[in-house]
Amino acid sequence: MKTGGRAGLLTRNLMDRSKLEAGLRKAGWEVVPLKDRYLPEALEGVLVDLEHPLAFAVIEAAAAADSVHCVAYGPHVRVEALEQARRMGATEALPRSVVFRDVASLGARLA
Repeated sequence: MKTGGRAGLLTRNLMDRSKLEAGLRKAGWEVVPLKDRYLPEALEGVLVDLEHPLAFAVIEAAAAADSVHCVAYGPHVRVEALEQARRMGATEALPRSVVFRDVASLGARLA
């Protein structure tokens, strides 16, 4: 399975960012912090924190880009947000616990 490439990351949580960036880099990915709803060119994957105010706009942009895999994550109790992320085109919408239990597998999920 292919790993590596450029991945966008949308989160305001600095602890999440450091863990996710480290895991993705270890898997061979270049991590690009996302600052707004517009995706930089040449992204292969996007990791979106559903607690971020721009989460659904970024999911929508990734879905429109076709070749950009989008993994959204959020609290397991926000079932509606996880479902909405899937409806809007996220490749996967996962509870936070799943994402942080196996950060190393994120690279494969984004490929």
